[in-house]
Amino acid sequence: MNCISSVFAAAALSLAASGGALAATCSASGFPGISDNVVATPSGTNSGCWLGGDSQDGVGGSVLDVNADGMFGVSTWEFLGKNFFVSGDDESGTWNVGSTIFDTYLGFMIVLKSANESANPTPDKYVGYAFTAPDGTSGTYATPFSKSGPMGISHYSLYAVKSGGYVPPEWLRSEVPLPAAAWMLISGLGLLGAASARRRKA
Repeated sequence: MNCISSVFAAAALSLAASGGALAATCSASGFPGISDNVVATPSGTNSGCWLGGDSQDGVGGSVLDVNADGMFGVSTWEFLGKNFFVSGDDESGTWNVGSTIFDTYLGFMIVLKSANESANPTPDKYVGYAFTAPDGTSGTYATPFSKSGPMGISHYSLYAVKSGGYVPPEWLRSEVPLPAAAWMLISGLGLLGAASARRRKA
């Protein structure tokens, strides 16, 4: 997992303190060993691992479960589909979301759900893995679920997030280019600050 994971940990603590989300990082939830079960290749990284608030990542309601849970500090995830992007069995394999995904989206998330939730797997929540452009668009997966050995995956869901006119969380912020007007504003404020400092010295 890359260095952005530390930012996720801070975000999880902040969200937990505010009571605004049910999700939390895999490490904070007591499952650091599953943090790298889904990674991109050849980078070998992801941008974080979070557990959802329930065993299911439901998509049938007016609000996606991943948005209600605040996965990775985001509430504007778009559901792109299930299973079409993976190749393998219910315990391990490869995934590929397409090389053009970052033409439209800032980041994407792969969510895994346990195949047998009634057997009380560990963990007993759905698990999400986030990715940004430096990670990559294809890679490998291994089930994060276990019960006296590896437990299979029921389905693989793909979500993605756009900038959408909101202030994205820190892990996505580096992916958002500042428009030219913003740079002009920053430069102007710097000049005003310098002029003010000169007046105080005079």
